[in-house]
Amino acid sequence: MLRWGSLLFHFGLLAVLAGHIAGLLVPVSVYRYLGVSDEAYHMAAVSGGLPAGVATLAGALILLYRRMTVPRIRSTSSAGDRVALVMLAIVLITGLTATTLNAVNHTDFDYRTTINPWLRGLIVFRPDPDLMRTVPIAFKIHILTTFVLYLVFPFTRLVHALSLPLGYLKRSYVVYRRRG
Repeated sequence: MLRWGSLLFHFGLLAVLAGHIAGLLVPVSVYRYLGVSDEAYHMAAVSGGLPAGVATLAGALILLYRRMTVPRIRSTSSAGDRVALVMLAIVLITGLTATTLNAVNHTDFDYRTTINPWLRGLIVFRPDPDLMRTVPIAFKIHILTTFVLYLVFPFTRLVHALSLPLGYLKRSYVVYRRRG
């Protein structure tokens, strides 16, 4: 369970993060300057984002299941570990739901003209709340749950993501056991 859960989660998450950086932080004008049509952009976002999100969610659920059902792992897990995995699963489910609903309903909503500039404004401490008025509720829930995840992040093992251990990708799994 650890091997598959960890691989699906970590590599899926890298793809999800890359997609969010390319999709949320790069202005629409850059894509248009490069000759990427709106249709091509959305097709690439959905065809790449949904599988990456599903892989990440599958990995998170496998790891959560392992943490809850394997006695040795359950006994060494803190409440923060469980909260972190549950929050990650909720963020992934809300993101996949928002993306799927937007793709299936063929709405005219384009997050690149609403959420993206709002997020870039938030990063430089100048958010424009008017940009969020027309955002569908599914995206708002995803954003809210992501902010909750950011709140619990420093108090959980998720903080290991900030260490960037490149050697970790090729090392053997280490099993930690409590004595006594």
